[in-house]
Amino acid sequence: MKKGVAYTRFSSDMQSVDSTEAQLQEIQKYANTHDIQIIKIYSDEAISGKTDKRPALQQMLSDAKKGLFDIVLVHKVDRFGRDRYDSAIHKAQLKRQGVSIQYAGQSISDNPEGRLMEGILESFAQYYSENLANETMKGLKVKARRAEFNGGIPPLGYDVLDKKYVINEVEARVVKLIFDMHASGKTYGEIFASLKFKGYKTKRGADFTKNSLHSILNNEKYIGIYSYNKTAPRLYGKRNSRKQKDLDEIIRIPDAVPKIIDLNTWNLCQERMKSNRESRAKYRAKVTYLLSGIIYCECDSKMHGNTRNNGYHNYHYYRCAKGCPNSIQKDTVEDFVLYQLYETYFTDKAIKGLTKKLNEFARAAFEGKDNDMVLIRKDLKRVETEIINIVNAISTIGLSEALTEKLKDLEQVKRDLSFELIELEHSVNTYLIPEDAITELLGRYKTSIEERNIEECSKFIRKFVKRVTVSKDDVFVEFLMDYITQRLELNCVRTSASTSTAPKEKPLNSYLNMSLKVFLC
Repeated sequence: MKKGVAYTRFSSDMQSVDSTEAQLQEIQKYANTHDIQIIKIYSDEAISGKTDKRPALQQMLSDAKKGLFDIVLVHKVDRFGRDRYDSAIHKAQLKRQGVSIQYAGQSISDNPEGRLMEGILESFAQYYSENLANETMKGLKVKARRAEFNGGIPPLGYDVLDKKYVINEVEARVVKLIFDMHASGKTYGEIFASLKFKGYKTKRGADFTKNSLHSILNNEKYIGIYSYNKTAPRLYGKRNSRKQKDLDEIIRIPDAVPKIIDLNTWNLCQERMKSNRESRAKYRAKVTYLLSGIIYCECDSKMHGNTRNNGYHNYHYYRCAKGCPNSIQKDTVEDFVLYQLYETYFTDKAIKGLTKKLNEFARAAFEGKDNDMVLIRKDLKRVETEIINIVNAISTIGLSEALTEKLKDLEQVKRDLSFELIELEHSVNTYLIPEDAITELLGRYKTSIEERNIEECSKFIRKFVKRVTVSKDDVFVEFLMDYITQRLELNCVRTSASTSTAPKEKPLNSYLNMSLKVFLC
């Protein structure tokens, strides 16, 4: 018998603890059927699936490293998490420890089609979570248009009274000192030293840092401007205060907050920060190598991204990590892989075929659910008949302890059966995904590949490409589904790291139209 653990989660007070108990019932039933011994239960209550800061989840990941269990049992995909990135990381962690994840309420097999189905279910779970966040944001924007406090910790120099910002005179003196010192030409180091000498702390009671000073010097509330929804969330839900949203999305209300700093001092500080930014060293753009980790030399060693400069330009390519004279131009091989990915999965014909296959898979996954529902309805009808008979008996012969206990037991059985029926109906209705929904989802992927969205292209390659092998004359691309390997004759477009001149660029279409040979593994 294999050792397993159960993981359950419910996200808010909108879901009662019964939700966790219902998950455990399904998990226990699954464990009994599949000969799995549940040795521990991990449960996160009233915690969002969009965050990985879940105590029980983190404890489970820690215990997995100790080899305490072989399987993690979860009710459904969305209970493990609604952030695809975090879910992928945690699943990889468990996989490295030899631990598999199985879903009690969804039949998802451990094969390429099952993993793709799992990914699509995760995408729909994240869509639900993000849609809920959008609805929450609507309410926050209503408060923002009234210039009301919208949660969190107010900036240094302000307190909150009746949902409005009011000046904290003690803290306001610290804010004025910071602006005055910066406007007069003092460096951050000099400002830190002065603040520390005087014993001043941040709103949280910590020493000032570069980030905390930067936040204060850029906060428009100090000149009376209330602003909300300024910054965009960066990838995976973390705030990125350096990226501003479009002006039409930002709520900005002048004279809505009591001022602490005069406009002249504010402008002096802004000009100085702008000057400092412009005088910094030139920004060196980071190069993203889309095939890192999955591109191999024909000697079976990994290939690493490299940059070469000929005195005028930087040229990027992949080369063998073991020193083979085998290299290939970055754009050449990446464009080829993306082209094959597009042709294999994202043309209209491919999308129709994949949609059909996924729906067949979904139907097979829930095969037998209809029979289960028929049996439950029969049991429910039988229990309801017994309840009616007992009620009639009570009306005829009066109450007795035996009849009362029997009626109580039957009412509980009725509740359990009704709940189980609702769960079954919900699972079938939820996960038999409409074809147009799958088409729309894949259509968005298709657009990202056509537009060469680097972040999205990187994710797609990781999801669909198993391995890229570069030989002297050929490039082989092995996909995770159907295991199709593509071969391209690259005599005209290869690059050599030993040449002193820059490799000659060849237009994408000129080599994509070359002869392709397809091999089925």
